[in-house]
Amino acid sequence: MERRKETPSHVAVPATRSVPEEEIARRRAVYDRLMRLRDQMKPMDISAGELIRQVRQEADRRG
Repeated sequence: MERRKETPSHVAVPATRSVPEEEIARRRAVYDRLMRLRDQMKPMDISAGELIRQVRQEADRRG
């Protein structure tokens, strides 16, 4: 049995566009705000799985 040679794919990858400095500054400000809010939050005594389960049950009750 003859093996076929692998051929490179011809997928065109678009060039990345540069992000304006204003957008970078905006993203940093949003990130900083989120981190400050996160630091203010108290730890939850519930796992993420249990929290999701409770939210889904509540949504089912509300219809």
